[in-house]
Amino acid sequence: MKQLPAFAYLYNYYLIPDEFASPDDFLAAAARRPMMTLTRLCETGCIAPYFIEEETELTRIRLAQPDRIHLIDATLLSSAEYTERLAGLLCDRCPGCLHFVPPAEGEPIDTAGHAKEMTLDGLCLLRAEGREPYTLIDAADSFWADLLEAEDSIRKPSSTAT
Repeated sequence: MKQLPAFAYLYNYYLIPDEFASPDDFLAAAARRPMMTLTRLCETGCIAPYFIEEETELTRIRLAQPDRIHLIDATLLSSAEYTERLAGLLCDRCPGCLHFVPPAEGEPIDTAGHAKEMTLDGLCLLRAEGREPYTLIDAADSFWADLLEAEDSIRKPSSTAT
């Protein structure tokens, strides 16, 4: 696992090259020469700020809008390490979610599909838990909402009265 300086730019992520002593030096250079060859951090099997080392690519980019550069600390992990950490999180965080299917006895947890749902911080973007039973408080809230909605028509005098 490596912690590296990076940045987000127009919905993509890039590493700040080692040639720059600090992110500020990089920003100053980007303002002077906006065309650069950078390592793009792809989010095909992961969610930022955690990236898989094997899913990076060298790309040439023009940083024409320096005000759209947002500095981040990126964490690069091998594919195996990312999968192992994600599997651990799924075992800890996912039980109770409607999307979770526990593995069969003795089988490893299947991480396929979860890489775009859960960050390595444990935040699941699609978590859904079963709804609690309808309570008396829910019924009272619903009643008052319906009453307030119908209040104008209740207060209006009837046009059929003589």
